[in-house]
Amino acid sequence: MSKGTTLTTRWILLLSLLFVNVCGAAHVRMKGYLRKGDLGPAPERVSDALPLSDQGNEGKWSIYVPMTDEFEGATLDAEKWWPNNPRWQGRQPAFFWSKNVTVSEGKLHLTMRKEEAPEAPKGKGYHTYTSAAVQSKGLVKYGYFEIKARPMNSHGSSSFWFYHTEPEIWTEIDVFEIGGGSPGFERKYNMNVHVFKTPTEKEHWSSHGEWVAPADLVDDYHVYGFEWGADKLKWYVDGVLVRWIENTHWHQALTLNFDSETMPKWFGLPNDEDLPSTYSIEYVRAWKRSDALVEGLTEAMEDVFAKHKGMIEHTRKVTDYAMQIQQAQGGDPLTVQAGALLHDVGIPKAKEVHGSSAGKYQEIEGPPIARKIMAGLGMEPARIDLVGRIVANHHSAADPETVATPEFQAVWDADWLVNFPGRYRKKSDDEKRALIEQIFKTAKGKALARSLFIEEGTSRLPVGEEYKLVWSDEFEGAALDTTKWGYRGLGPRRDAINVKDTVTLDGKGHLVLTTKRSGSEIHTAMIGTSGKFETTFGYFECRVKLQEQIGHWSAFWLQSPSLGNPLGDPAKAGTEIDIFEYLRKDGDRVHHNLHWDGYSKEHHKHAGKTVTVDGLSTGWHTVGLLWTETEYVFYIDGQETWRSTEGVSHRDEYIILSLEVGKWALSIADATLPDHFYIDYVRVYQK
Repeated sequence: MSKGTTLTTRWILLLSLLFVNVCGAAHVRMKGYLRKGDLGPAPERVSDALPLSDQGNEGKWSIYVPMTDEFEGATLDAEKWWPNNPRWQGRQPAFFWSKNVTVSEGKLHLTMRKEEAPEAPKGKGYHTYTSAAVQSKGLVKYGYFEIKARPMNSHGSSSFWFYHTEPEIWTEIDVFEIGGGSPGFERKYNMNVHVFKTPTEKEHWSSHGEWVAPADLVDDYHVYGFEWGADKLKWYVDGVLVRWIENTHWHQALTLNFDSETMPKWFGLPNDEDLPSTYSIEYVRAWKRSDALVEGLTEAMEDVFAKHKGMIEHTRKVTDYAMQIQQAQGGDPLTVQAGALLHDVGIPKAKEVHGSSAGKYQEIEGPPIARKIMAGLGMEPARIDLVGRIVANHHSAADPETVATPEFQAVWDADWLVNFPGRYRKKSDDEKRALIEQIFKTAKGKALARSLFIEEGTSRLPVGEEYKLVWSDEFEGAALDTTKWGYRGLGPRRDAINVKDTVTLDGKGHLVLTTKRSGSEIHTAMIGTSGKFETTFGYFECRVKLQEQIGHWSAFWLQSPSLGNPLGDPAKAGTEIDIFEYLRKDGDRVHHNLHWDGYSKEHHKHAGKTVTVDGLSTGWHTVGLLWTETEYVFYIDGQETWRSTEGVSHRDEYIILSLEVGKWALSIADATLPDHFYIDYVRVYQK
């Protein structure tokens, strides 16, 4: 089906595409998977805004507008589609005739007829039949593409495919080629990929896959999906994976195509009584991964500020803060990222046109630039509109409707987090507190501002004011900030099972770890910063309210990624540092522990101390660790409780918060569950 630009090239192509191994086109078996048998249970459609196979949006998909169409009008959208193939007239003898492309009743129809088009060049072999083709006006690389369609009930093909030719590269992806009424092909779902040439390969080769459906494909509409990634190509039918292969060659931007062709040597020529026959498409929907769109937005921002490198750094900082706030306060993540990355794009134009980069001029010049960037990336109109309004209000906050959105508030607060020190550095702490309450719009933004600019609690630190806050979580949002924490050890651990739903935020600024019964099982909680935040030395503090029932213990601890290896060198291997472990059976006593040289009985080393702190079992308490190059110092409520120079780690470690069930805490059988361990904050300070 791929098309050349000359008659000779076209004839070579036509012969080469008849199937598998024709005219020297080698068929290559590729590493992957091909379904055999029925589809099995199909996913239920919950949202039209997401691919059927990924209704949970694990792929973080965002609608790609240039290749999305519900075909709700009376004619084909001329801004998106050609009603033919501009570079190919069809596979002989059928001629692509634009009158065979129609839109009606919410569907795109491609019809094959027994007739001759007056403009068909008979000298090139076109006669007897006309068919139809639709091609996108734009090129695309990578994404998820889905149609709901019913193939035509004749020997004519019904196809959904991608291709493009360039001087040095020519590749093609056939999502499907269906011969719906051709004997022996009624149930065959044919999938192909082709490489015609690359800078290093000049011989055409292809790889074919075929899934056999349990019923004729023309009997009903089905959802056909294709996920085109940089590493894999995946085909879906009704949301179920039917094939995948490694993506070894298909990294070229391609056009999206629908067509019907005569394939005499594959499906045979149509029977007269079967014509006219129609291939109908209810919709085509395309998505891009959000990270790909963010990459495009970032590149566009960097192009705008190519001569203003300081603005690139400023924008990156704003974006980082904006995503922290979004994680806590909600709002659409991609809209927040787009707003943060583009909020200042009007500055160069404002200087050029108005001789000033004042906020009022940024708000005039920035929105058209931002909208053009987003439209060029295929982002949906509603998101383009909101981001444009964010850019138009990011200094004045003049439009109440825009200001009320969580997306605007995240960008506003993030921008202020970067700009606040330059304006108010010399203000007193009391003045800063008042300004923070006045300026910032979100609880998370205010908490970050206080921690960054006032550093509340620094004067209370037992280690002195030379330590500055470098990392924290105030648990201000509605859900765990997974940019900072991961669920740890999911599955069985000791006498319970770690699960995600035992980790919650209560909406009052507290993390809640819970131990509960689930049928005959005990479920509990553990989270950690492994791979997200790991550091060496500093003061680590959390404020906690401890669990009330016997049978499980709470802990705030640090762990080495190497789990104590190599043996004999804790400075290099790291040490498990249990800042505290609390068992309800111990009343007001708390345990500090160190473990190094692994966990086997032959090598394991340990040091620790159990201390009594009056009132520990009730109310809120701060627990801290000062970790230096030479020692560990442990604190409860700002008072030193233990000091040790044994097993001092000199390597990065990560934070863990946990509840565990085991014999050490006594039996949990009689405990009143659920029981909770509350954490108000976790903060890390360093010199």
